[in-house]
Amino acid sequence: MYEELAKIVVRDSLKINPNDVVTITTWDHTIDVANAMAVECFKRGADAMISLWTDEYYYGILRELSEESLKIPSKICEAFTEAETATINMFGPKNPEGLKKLSPSKLNAWSEGERKGHYPRNIERKIRNASLPLALLTAERAKVYGFNFEKWKKMINNALTMDLKKMAKVGHDIAAVLEKAHTAHLTAPNGTKLTFELGKRPIHVDDGIIDKNDIAKKSLDTQLPTGSVLTTLIETAGDGKIFFDRPLQQMGVNIPGIKLEFKNGKMKSMKATKNLEPISKQFEKASGDKDKISYLQIGLNPKAEYGYLTDYIVEGAVQIGVGDNEYIGGKNNSSFGMAATLSKATLKIDGQTIIKNGKISLKSKP
Repeated sequence: MYEELAKIVVRDSLKINPNDVVTITTWDHTIDVANAMAVECFKRGADAMISLWTDEYYYGILRELSEESLKIPSKICEAFTEAETATINMFGPKNPEGLKKLSPSKLNAWSEGERKGHYPRNIERKIRNASLPLALLTAERAKVYGFNFEKWKKMINNALTMDLKKMAKVGHDIAAVLEKAHTAHLTAPNGTKLTFELGKRPIHVDDGIIDKNDIAKKSLDTQLPTGSVLTTLIETAGDGKIFFDRPLQQMGVNIPGIKLEFKNGKMKSMKATKNLEPISKQFEKASGDKDKISYLQIGLNPKAEYGYLTDYIVEGAVQIGVGDNEYIGGKNNSSFGMAATLSKATLKIDGQTIIKNGKISLKSKP
C-alpha cells in the first residue's frame, strides 16, 4: 500500500545508497508506512532501524522528567546522531488532546535539549531528513481541531502527487530574487502592513528532493507533501503589523486571528481572537531571542489546500515566524518559536511583486 511513497522518499527525496544508515521514527499508527520505508532502504543496500513512539511514551517524557532533565540532550538520541546519515520522521502524537495538559516550561526545556543535542551535530554531519506529517493525519486530531478527516486525507494524497520538477523551477526563480533582496513589503486586505529586511541569508527551497546543491548549502530537510521557499530575516529590522488570516493549531486548540506588531525587528505585542494562552504561556517561560522576527516562508504547492496543518505549503501562502531561527541559518537562539500564515498577502521585494493577493505573480524565467 505504501510501497510507491517509500520509493519516492527513499529513492528520490533522500537518494539513499548502500553507505547510508537510516533512522525511521514512527508512531504506532504509522508502523505500516515505516515498514515500507525500511524495506525500500534494504532494497538499496542501506542499514535502517525503526524507532517506535506511542502517545503514552511521548506524554510520559514530558510529564515525568524534570525541566532540568529535559534541557539535557538525550544520550540515546546523541548516539543515533553519531551513527545515522539520514532520517525519516513521522511524528505524532496520535491524539493531541493531551497537549492541553502539558507544562509550557517543560515544552521549552525539551526544545532547548533538542536544539543543543541535534541541530548543530546534524548540520556538521550533513544528516539528510525527510519529514512526513502522516502521523498527524488521525481521526482524533481531526476531531480536536474540527477538520473533516476524509477531506484532509484526500488533500494530503493530492498534494503528494505534485510535479516536483515544475514546483522546484518556481521555487528557484523566487529564491533567485530573494538572494539579491534587501527590503520587503508585506500587505493584505485585512490591514497587514509589515516592512522587513533580507540580508543575503541562505535560501532553502523545499522541493521534496535533497540533492548535492542542497547539502552544500546545508538545506538538509525536506517534507512530503512539499513545496516552500524559506529564508531567515534580519532580526533587528521589521516594522509594522501583521494580521494572520489562517488559524494556528497548537497545543490541542485552534488559535484564530493572531496579530503581531514589530518595531526594529522586535515583537511589541502578540494578540489573538481567542485561545492565545497556550502560546503566551510558552512565550513567557521561554529564554533567548524569543521576541525577534525570524523567517519568511512562501508556499509553492498548487495541490495543497488551506484548512489543515500545512497551510504554509499552499501555493502563494506567506508565513512569518518569530523566535528561534538559528537552526536554519539565522541569529536568534531561543527555546520559543512560532509562525502563522497569510492566504491573501501581497509581497513586494525591492519593489518587485512576488505574491499578489495570495497568488504567485513572479514570471518564471525560461
